[in-house]
Amino acid sequence: VCWWYKNTGYYYLHNTGRWWQVYNVASSGWPDNNTYAYRTTNDWGTSDRAEMSLACGFDKIQEYYLNVHGRHSFNDANIYARANAHQGRNYVNAYWDGTDFHFGDGDGVAANSLAVLDIAGHEYAHAVTEYTAGLIYAYESGALNESFSDIAGTCVELYAQPDGRSLYPAMSPGFSDWLCGEDSWRRSMAVRDLRNPRNTLTVGAGNEQPSRYHGTYWYYGSGDNGGVHYNSGVQNFFFYLLSEGGSGENDGIVYNVTGIGWTNAARVAYRALTVYCTPSTDYRTVRSAWAS
Repeated sequence: VCWWYKNTGYYYLHNTGRWWQVYNVASSGWPDNNTYAYRTTNDWGTSDRAEMSLACGFDKIQEYYLNVHGRHSFNDANIYARANAHQGRNYVNAYWDGTDFHFGDGDGVAANSLAVLDIAGHEYAHAVTEYTAGLIYAYESGALNESFSDIAGTCVELYAQPDGRSLYPAMSPGFSDWLCGEDSWRRSMAVRDLRNPRNTLTVGAGNEQPSRYHGTYWYYGSGDNGGVHYNSGVQNFFFYLLSEGGSGENDGIVYNVTGIGWTNAARVAYRALTVYCTPSTDYRTVRSAWAS
């Protein structure tokens, strides 16, 4: 469901009630290059699926934060979220730049368009983090920053899409699950996997993440800002267990956990981030944030 804003005969992907707008940053190839996404008709068909996807996605993201967390946009003061489509050329990335959100179209090899719901929710959560805890984007605080974004992107998907969790380790486009970026990624099934961060069936060989602090696959180097995209797997797996529960052995530690459901866990995650985390929170201190 998308909202259309009509002005002097043009139809824009813009919602004043939910505080979002879509912009096309491409320099050529589209009728709305370098301006706000628009058409002269309210039936876009499939003329720009990336822009349409961002419109639908940001509408659901803003709805989720308002209805579930009582948050009025990412700054909690009704600021507009501008989603920039068609970033770069063959660009396999999406990011929050401190002001706007940017989404590449992918290269068709590693990934298709990154303008999908959970990636949009992930980037949006980086903005929420910046306006709340301000987790420093390096080493353990940076890994937690990434993890809170993975958690939020997953929760937005669970909130807005039909439930596809029972399909695991497979997935179905447009269905919610515990995978990150699965509706975009081509190099492997997904970018990350909250249910099993080291599952090569989902993330591919060489992309395994640790599920235990300083456990197997923990990254000790200085690359990737100290492993922010690697060591996020520990908190991701914790959130999965908090939500769904489970029993087994986690890298040598036997566990038996009763889950509280993802909707309750999502509220705990949001409060841990926005109330108890600080810029320098690391894995040792984030435990107290979650417990509080």
